[in-house]
Formats: sequence, structure tokens, C-alpha cells
Amino acid sequence: MNGDLDVKSRFADPAWRAAIIGGLAAFPVTTALYAQTGHRIDLTPVFFGGFIAGYLYGDGSMTRSQVAARVGFIGSLPILWMGSDMLVIVSDLASPLWFHLIQIAFAVVFIGCFFAVAGVTAMIGAWVGDWLSDRIGRGRLPTSIS
Repeated sequence: MNGDLDVKSRFADPAWRAAIIGGLAAFPVTTALYAQTGHRIDLTPVFFGGFIAGYLYGDGSMTRSQVAARVGFIGSLPILWMGSDMLVIVSDLASPLWFHLIQIAFAVVFIGCFFAVAGVTAMIGAWVGDWLSDRIGRGRLPTSIS
């Protein structure tokens, strides 16, 4: 299997392990909050996912900010669901083709900006988690998976 796609090798790296744990802690809550409202994605779970990753991840091959950016990406994946909803709404509008293309471009830019904001939100959470771990002691990541 290709080394880039091997999940076990990702979990062997402490940076990926912390990012996956933080991102998977945020993803279901972010998804549930969007499913509940249908029009709003809350980044509070992404902040707490970053907090978890910052608390768990010590000094390693990556900076805390890079780990938090991964958490932000994983935790905010429900924006793709919101983006597909936006595209459905845009396609239902009676407008010229050029206007549809502009709306689609704006939707793509919006999604990209949302991922960037989610990454920054997770970074702030990771900084707080790292600060707390320096004060009370760092948590330990699981050492292996079955």
C-alpha cells in the first residue's frame, strides 16, 4: 500500500495522532450542529478539537500550529455539506449561465475561507491547550492501535 495513504503510518506519527483525535472529536459535533440548524456551522467544536490536540501534542517534528491546521480541516469538513446545499440553491435559481458561474466561484471561495478560519480557530484552541498542558502536565497520546 502507498505510504501516503497508509492509516497505520499516520497513527504512528504523534502529530497526525493528535490531529486525528482532535479532528474526530470536533467532526461529529460540527456535523450535528449543522444538521440541527440547516444553515449555520459552529466552530466551537473545532476550537475544542484544537484544544485537545494542543494539550496532547508535545514538541515533535511539526509545530503545534500545523497540527491544529489539520484539526481545523478535519473538524470543519461539514462545510462541504453546506457547500453542496449552496450549489443546489444556486442551480435552482433562474439566472443566466454567467451569473451561475460567478455564484459557484463565490461558493468555492467561501468554502476555502471557511477552512482557513477553522484552521485559525483550531490554532487558538491548540495554543490554549498547550498553555494548559504546560501548567498542569501534558496528556499522553495512545502509543499504538490494534
